[in-house]
Amino acid sequence: MSRFDSSGITRSTYMSITGLPDPHPWAGAVVLQAFGQRIVRPLFSFVIPVFNKADILNEVLDRLMAVVPEQSQFVFINDASTDETHALLTHRLRQANCDALLLTNETPLYETACHNLGAALSTGRYVCDFQSDLRLHDATFFTRVERVFAHGGISSLSGRAGHSWDLLLSLPWHRRPLKPSRYQVGLTGTKVFQRPARVDTTCFWHVDTNCRGPWVLDTQCPHYGLLDSTQFFLGDDDHHYNFSRQKYGLRAAYLPCDVYCLPQDGSTRQARTGQNQLIFDFLSINKSGSDRLLERLGSLPLQPVARIKL
Repeated sequence: MSRFDSSGITRSTYMSITGLPDPHPWAGAVVLQAFGQRIVRPLFSFVIPVFNKADILNEVLDRLMAVVPEQSQFVFINDASTDETHALLTHRLRQANCDALLLTNETPLYETACHNLGAALSTGRYVCDFQSDLRLHDATFFTRVERVFAHGGISSLSGRAGHSWDLLLSLPWHRRPLKPSRYQVGLTGTKVFQRPARVDTTCFWHVDTNCRGPWVLDTQCPHYGLLDSTQFFLGDDDHHYNFSRQKYGLRAAYLPCDVYCLPQDGSTRQARTGQNQLIFDFLSINKSGSDRLLERLGSLPLQPVARIKL
């Protein structure tokens, strides 16, 4: 996979990996800033898309930086924030002694494109998609991530949850009631809003698919790649990633993690107005990957999750 040089981004590459039409109806400026000393080959690269999170960013970053491996890279995608997010990030990254990049979009792209931009800028062995509202308390998680990928055959790893394909489908679609203890595991539903009472560090789980938060890919996997930004922009892109790699014999993984978020810190995209709303509506009409994915999943057999000892 080609990677951006930290000195800049070409327009053709930018349009290609974000899945935007060219010309884009709301094309805006893109600014890339570099901070700290470059690490030749960081172990982890953290891709952190941010939109209007100035009120909680300090707490989120304090917790994350306290537990990440020492040789880590941070790639922030400021996705057209209208609050003080850019000023706060610039201030924090100038003070921090870490390898960091900050890419700022003048107009919003949404999650799929932001992940692809961050992944293309990343130089680490493991690329970790980390939402900007997560509270991470787990000092052993990233060491265990390496051990899970060492097992081989992993398409992606989630610290949030894993489940069978059926969980993506509504009951009228498949008419198969789920047994949660067999077909889903981790912080599903509203569990993500509460810090786990305990974390089992002795195992991981093979699952059909998983949920971001944090979500890790191994760039040395022969079938590593970007998300499908031509068909997705918000949701189900991670499930499509796992689905498209099953043909290579890969399965997704869930690794228990001490992480949670607060409901009031959820996506501020829900209060869309003006240009933000126009772009959202445009992308909703032109990216129909979720419907197609659900159609293909409807015929797949129900498969329980499987506990694997570390």
